Amino acid sequence: MESEIYFYDERNPFTYNNRMGKYKKEKEIHFIKEFCSNNKFNILDVGGGCGRISLPLHNLGHKLVMLEPNRAGVEIAMKNGINSICNNTSVLLN
Repeated sequence: MESEIYFYDERNPFTYNNRMGKYKKEKEIHFIKEFCSNNKFNILDVGGGCGRISLPLHNLGHKLVMLEPNRAGVEIAMKNGINSICNNTSVLLN
């Protein structure tokens, strides 16, 4: 699975590993810090991908659970330090 690059991974040159992708991530993190740093929330990140949004929220001290059905996204998020991940969406659909 390591040879496959996940679509939303920061290493993917077609999505986030380019000038526009880096600019977008910078703006997302700025928004998160500006509007989500004063209070601590319990957050469910549905479709969290590889944790691009979850990781900054987690680092700000929010309690976070990320839901992601794609195994590649889950593996990247876990490598990046997101521990509360559910990738079994069939449990939620029944």
